[in-house]
Amino acid sequence: DRLVDAVRYHHDPEGDASDPVLAAIVSMADIFARVTRNGFGGERRPVAIAELPAWRILKGALRESQDVDIEKLTFSLEEEMVKHRSLLLGEG
Repeated sequence: DRLVDAVRYHHDPEGDASDPVLAAIVSMADIFARVTRNGFGGERRPVAIAELPAWRILKGALRESQDVDIEKLTFSLEEEMVKHRSLLLGEG
């Protein structure tokens, strides 16, 4: 199953995933969850998203991602998560 395979390889999307783009999408979702502090993988170190294998895979596979300023997107995502945290977490 492609989804199971993508989850299995999301920490190594350049590995043997049957669908590297799907594995990269799962990987980026995991990274965005950690960056916005909505997930915890045991680490709190800064992430250079533009240098990640998952981002390179997406930039190579999806024309729409070519012009994305990933740092700006990440900053905007963090702001939106802070703004809507209670709604997203089902609080209040």
